[in-house]
Amino acid sequence: VVARAIIDAGLADQLEPGQGVSVRAGQRTLAGKVVSVGLEPAEYPGSELRYPLAVAVPQPAGLPLRVGEKVRLILE
Repeated sequence: VVARAIIDAGLADQLEPGQGVSVRAGQRTLAGKVVSVGLEPAEYPGSELRYPLAVAVPQPAGLPLRVGEKVRLILE
């Protein structure tokens, strides 16, 4: 499963593919990895540039994540 987020330029500069990220889904915490950090800004309302982030998240046994389920990404 891939979790997607839109992040600001300062955070985008700190992340790189392969970097570990904790993914919180309800009471579960899973170990994810950054797949990609966009190089071009995403269309986002407001004046601050925002960039797409993709994080690979393993499917937990017995309690799979569902498409569209909200998760929280915690940077390590």
